[in-house]
Amino acid sequence: MRLTGREAAYLGLAARGYSNREIGRRLGVRESTVKNGMSLIYVKLSAPDRTAAVVIAIAEGEIGMPEVGEVVRLERG
Repeated sequence: MRLTGREAAYLGLAARGYSNREIGRRLGVRESTVKNGMSLIYVKLSAPDRTAAVVIAIAEGEIGMPEVGEVVRLERG
């Protein structure tokens, strides 16, 4: 596995539709910490963006695919 447990947690929540701000709230870290972590994930997975990182991580078994009921409503504002 290439991702740390924390990175997998970030990406797993991102796969479920959470914003960086909400990921930070859920995991008790700052939004800027999540942003930095996501940037490292993109590099590790050679992914150009969030969506590609999620797809690659699922394909490589780094994170599980979210169930339909797990996908959240995206927050606005």
